[in-house]
Amino acid sequence: MWNAPAVSPRSRTTSDAVNAGNLFRNTRSQASANLSFAFRPPAALSRARGLIRTSARYSAIQNTVCLQTAGQTTCIPFVDSRQSQTQLTLDTDLPHSLTAGFQMAYQVNDERQFNHKTGQLVITAFVNMSTSVGQIR
Repeated sequence: MWNAPAVSPRSRTTSDAVNAGNLFRNTRSQASANLSFAFRPPAALSRARGLIRTSARYSAIQNTVCLQTAGQTTCIPFVDSRQSQTQLTLDTDLPHSLTAGFQMAYQVNDERQFNHKTGQLVITAFVNMSTSVGQIR
């Protein structure tokens, strides 16, 4: 079962602020994409009969600030910050009100004005139990 991929249009916002005759221009760009589908694992690999739900996501953000001093014609960048994140999630329903899954995410932070770039990998396994008790009247 495939769901149509969802791609958000790239958004870009710009704002200007003037302080003591100097122009500060802030520009922020964002983009993201999402792909979701479900599949049944081969019987040789798993006794589970449920579908495995899969979701893949990607997002990117860029923020820049430049300064145009009074009397100058060019805006000189002094902040350039970028962040991207990729995430994969797999989960399935198990008998007796349980859901189990696995998630892997990788995030990169890039602070170019400081020449500093970091990456982080997060791997998570989870189990969710749902119960209901009583009756609402």
